[in-house]
Amino acid sequence: MKKVNVFLFVLMAVFAINHRANAQTYSSFQEKFNLVGFGGHEVQQKNTGVNNQYAGLYIDWLILKNQHWMLGPYVIADVSRAEDNMAWFTGRGYELGAGATLGYFSWDFSLSHKLYTSLSAGIKFNNSTGESEHRGNYRETQRDILFAANFDFDLMKKQNIAFLPRTQLITSFQAPLNTEKEAYWNDAPIPTTPWNKSDFKLVGKQSVTSWRFGGWQTCTALKLIGLYEYTQSQSLWGLGAEISEFKLDKDDFVLVNCLYRWHPEYLKNDLVFQVVVNFTAF
Repeated sequence: MKKVNVFLFVLMAVFAINHRANAQTYSSFQEKFNLVGFGGHEVQQKNTGVNNQYAGLYIDWLILKNQHWMLGPYVIADVSRAEDNMAWFTGRGYELGAGATLGYFSWDFSLSHKLYTSLSAGIKFNNSTGESEHRGNYRETQRDILFAANFDFDLMKKQNIAFLPRTQLITSFQAPLNTEKEAYWNDAPIPTTPWNKSDFKLVGKQSVTSWRFGGWQTCTALKLIGLYEYTQSQSLWGLGAEISEFKLDKDDFVLVNCLYRWHPEYLKNDLVFQVVVNFTAF
């Protein structure tokens, strides 16, 4: 019972960690300073009482920027929460991270398309706690220092209002550099094994179409999303859709998506909702 409960929280924490990495891919390559807020909610099917949430903020500053190249530091912070009502389990976590991001932009990638790619790498500190009151009190705390990297490949048609205007591929990876964990049963220390928070994720987004109303500069895009993730020695798959708002020659300033995920065999499938707001792309 305890092991399954803790795994639910760890899986939620890893999910939140990797979606936070994706937040920086929505930074506009036209801006030197980017401020991005993000949050999400996960709920399992069949009313199992499992609800997980996360929210955070990403900031970068491109101190080097010319016609093609961008380079600068970033910082990221977030909080997360997990709840399993049927197992009397709750978990909480927070994370702080910093690193550098390198971007490349080419308007003349081809006659019809422009290209944006970015590579970021950094260090994160993650603290997660969990507690269950079912047939006794179980408490645990795990602290991790992790290396994290993220690569974004973004191919866009020069004509924004078009069929299949944008193709995006996001790869993220993280691996623990140092881990400490302690656990208690009814206030007595018990042996425990740290959870390995190594994670690899591949996300593909294809804009099906985009449109605008009249002479407005604000446009709407409809996208399809595919997910593959390898975590906790298990493969995870997902399919979903996204709708976003953007201005001509700028990146998305608001996006909302929904993803249906197939979990490892001993967990139920779930639905994940996410909102991302790039305040500097309005």
